[in-house]
Amino acid sequence: MREEYLGYKARRILELKEAFQIAKAVGQTSPVYRNMDLISGEEPPLYMLGSKAIQAEIKALENRAQIASDLPRGEDHFIQGLPSILVEIESLQGLQVDFTKIHIARVDEQAIVPVKPIKPRKLLIVALSLVAGVFVGIFMALIVAAYGKHKLRLAQRNR
Repeated sequence: MREEYLGYKARRILELKEAFQIAKAVGQTSPVYRNMDLISGEEPPLYMLGSKAIQAEIKALENRAQIASDLPRGEDHFIQGLPSILVEIESLQGLQVDFTKIHIARVDEQAIVPVKPIKPRKLLIVALSLVAGVFVGIFMALIVAAYGKHKLRLAQRNR
């Protein structure tokens, strides 16, 4: 992340110096436009910012190291996301872990090989299915009978 930042900063300074030379050559000291004046999404050429603004940005970029010299991590504060990552790394490095007290798993019983193969009990499954089917069938028959009686009572009341 630092190398990417430093590369971006160096490229930006070079672009700004080039734009400064162009702005100076054409006599552009103040900006030609304001951000509100931009209708399209495209940025106009840098030299249109004006030589004063370009020079100020170059100076600010070159002075970042001096500005950040009082900070604990220097220019790292200008790199998006890096300070939080460094703080997390420092907090993890500060952890003291006693690996002798850490147990990944506790063995309750030793694994043993089964004496006979485990097979599904087909007869038990069929018997339980038959019993459940009979109960569901009887329950459905009672519901249909109750519904039929209910319909018959409604028909007799409406006469």
